Amino acid sequence: MRRILFLVLTLMAISIAASLFAGEKHGCAASADECLKKMVQSMKSSGWLGISTEKSDGGKVVIARVDPDSPAQRAGFQTGDVLFAINGVAIGEENKAELKKVKQGMTPGSEVRYTVIRKGGRLELSAALVEVPREVLAQRIGEHMLAEHLATAVAVK
Repeated sequence: MRRILFLVLTLMAISIAASLFAGEKHGCAASADECLKKMVQSMKSSGWLGISTEKSDGGKVVIARVDPDSPAQRAGFQTGDVLFAINGVAIGEENKAELKKVKQGMTPGSEVRYTVIRKGGRLELSAALVEVPREVLAQRIGEHMLAEHLATAVAVK
């Protein structure tokens, strides 16, 4: 019940923000309405693994959270794992273009191979990506709308 209430309240906030600021440009370079449509479309076509990451001081991508009942949890990812490669492409600035291509192919239903570093050793994990769950979709869009559109619009007025 709490999840449904959170989802409804988040979607209401998004809807209000989009209608209040439709047509105006803010920190996001698109109107709130355009941004909302683009985010929904992008996230619906993207595969979801179910991890949250942080960059370490050394620039490494570290798993900060593994969502319960996610493809990541089923594949064996753990908090503290360092992402080293995706589908054989090492994560780093030198492979930015190649990684972008790999990520574009990461759609719901696709199987993705990850190389992680755990306790000093490399480990290969595979996960079948799924659609972004509605509550995750609502949370990310709501956070973006509040941070980029609502905050910027209030500061401008």
